[in-house]
Amino acid sequence: GRYPNGMPTVQFEVEGHSEIYDPRDSTYKYTDNAALVIANYLSTTKKWGLGADYSTKINAANLIEAANICDETVAVAAGGTEKRYTINTTILDTETPIDVLQQFRKAIGGHIVYQSGQWFIYPAKWRAPSITLTESDVLSEIRVTTRQSRANLFNAVKGSFIDAGKDFTVTDYPAVKNATYAAEDGRESSI
Repeated sequence: GRYPNGMPTVQFEVEGHSEIYDPRDSTYKYTDNAALVIANYLSTTKKWGLGADYSTKINAANLIEAANICDETVAVAAGGTEKRYTINTTILDTETPIDVLQQFRKAIGGHIVYQSGQWFIYPAKWRAPSITLTESDVLSEIRVTTRQSRANLFNAVKGSFIDAGKDFTVTDYPAVKNATYAAEDGRESSI
């Protein structure tokens, strides 16, 4: 036959969608920037997109902030750096939009939100609070309770955290008990 040693192995290097709009420099180009990929999906009118009007349904200021967050470089445990959030995937025409958006949301560790008639993309990153509360924000009088019922008292504290050293599993902190308070309470504990 045509292939005496068997069928050759065929490999492809795929670069993906090459016409993704970047509002930061008003260009269309290939990018794996997660925020820009998400905005492209939201606005694409082809079979697999949502068809949102890019100029009115995707919040431009939010998209620019999100794209900048995704492009930040972060250190990796193995050494070196990489971009904070990228999306490199294939979307099948059998996937529903909610499934695709859930995958994208997981890729940015944050949220993709439709509010007030526009899409907002919030990649996970600490953001400084943007509001200061004052006395004028209090809706009613302030009440102080000075004595708690015995059922509401405690003399020990416990908690849990997500441990990166154990594959991000929920792990309990050791309970912290105050022996003096426990003795005063007759050795009762709410843990």
